Amino acid sequence: MDIKFQIFISSTYLDLMEERNAAIAAVLKIGHIPIGMEMFKAEDASSWEIIERTIQSADYYVVIVGHKYGSVAKGGKSFTEMEYDYAVKLGIPTLAFIIDESADIKANQMEDDEDKRQKLQKFKKKLEKKQRDTWKNSLELSYKLISSLTGQFNLIPRPGWVRNSKSLGNSIDELTRLSKENSELRERVNELEEKTKSISREPSLKVSFSNELSFQIEVPNTKKRMRVEKPVDDVLSRERWDNQAYNKSLSSMEEYEIYNKEKYSYDYAVLNVKKMKMTLSNIGNIKATLVEALVVVPEEIMMSFNFDFNSMITRRVHLPNNCIDEYEEQEIQSVDVSKIKRNYNWSHYNNCYFNSNTAKFNLEMLLHTKSVETGITFLPLKKGEYNIEVRYLCNEYATEIVETIPIRVY
Repeated sequence: MDIKFQIFISSTYLDLMEERNAAIAAVLKIGHIPIGMEMFKAEDASSWEIIERTIQSADYYVVIVGHKYGSVAKGGKSFTEMEYDYAVKLGIPTLAFIIDESADIKANQMEDDEDKRQKLQKFKKKLEKKQRDTWKNSLELSYKLISSLTGQFNLIPRPGWVRNSKSLGNSIDELTRLSKENSELRERVNELEEKTKSISREPSLKVSFSNELSFQIEVPNTKKRMRVEKPVDDVLSRERWDNQAYNKSLSSMEEYEIYNKEKYSYDYAVLNVKKMKMTLSNIGNIKATLVEALVVVPEEIMMSFNFDFNSMITRRVHLPNNCIDEYEEQEIQSVDVSKIKRNYNWSHYNNCYFNSNTAKFNLEMLLHTKSVETGITFLPLKKGEYNIEVRYLCNEYATEIVETIPIRVY
C-alpha cells in the first residue's frame, strides 16, 4: 500500500532559508509531503490556530535549529518552540536537528538579543532530551534528515495518506484546504519580511537638553568706581611723611580700571548663566555596551556642572573711602574670561565628566529605552549661531557617530 506521510518542518525563517529548502527537497525526494509555517505575528491568534490544525494533521515533526531563537509570541516563547511543544503534547514523533557549534555561520544567522540567546540555549537543552542530531551545512542536513525519517517510518509507523477510492476525495479536499491556508500564510510571511527589513536591531544613543538652546545676553548695569581725590605734591618738608602716606593710600587709575573690568565680568556671569539638565538616552531596540558620548561646546560658550560665583573674580583691588560710584549704561563689552573660573581638568559629577568646554558620559551599559542625566550650566560669551558637537561610540556601533546640535546666542 502506497502511504504518503505529512512531515511538518519547523524552523526560524530568514536565517535558515537554504536549510529549509534542503529539508523540503529531501522529504519530496523520498516521496512524502512537506508542510510548515513560520514568522507569525504574536498578536494574531488565528495564525496560531492554523498552525495547530496543521500540526494535528502531520504524521511526523521535524525542527531545525540554528543560532536564532525566532519570532516571540506574547507568552515569551518563540513560535518554533511553541510548535515543538505542541507536537510533543500531541504525541507526534519528533526529530530535532541542531546546528553544530563548529559550522560556518553568516552575520545574519547570529542572535543579537541577549534574552533570546538565553532562551535559545534552554530550548536546545530541551531538544537534547529527545531524538536529535547535528548538522554543519544544508547538504549534511538533507542526508541526515532522509536517514532519520526512514528510520522513524519503520519504528513508529503512522496513518499517513492512502490513495484509494474512499480516501481520494477527502484527501483532495484536505490538500486543497491546506494549500489555500499555506498560500495565505506565505503572503503574511512576505508582509512581515518587508516590515522587518526596515527595523534596525541596534542601540540608538541621543543627547538632549531640558531647555531650548537659545540664550539672550543681558548687559549688566554696572557701578563704575571713580577716583575723586588726587595725590598731593610734597612741597613742605615738615609734611612730607604725611603726604607720602596719603599718596600711598590711593589706588592707581590702572587698579580702578582692572577692578571695573573684573566687576563687569562677574556681574555678566551672574546675569547670563543658565542651568538645565543634559540627558543621554538609548532610544534603540537593544542595549548599548561600553558607551561613550563626548559633548563638545564651542569656545564662545562656557559649560560646567557648577559655577562658583563667590570665587569667580580672582582678585579685588583695595578701594579708599574717598571714591564715588557712578551708574553708566553700557553696550556689551568683552568678558574677561580669565577672571571667571575655567576648569581645564576633568571633574566627575553624576555619571559625567566635565571640563570648561567638554562633557563626557562613560557607561558600562545603557539598556534600550533607558537614560542617564546630569545637571549642567551654560554661560554664553558672544552672540552668534553655533553648533554643539556630540560623538557617540559603543560596542554595537561599527564606527563613531557624530551629531551636531544648534545653539543660538543673541
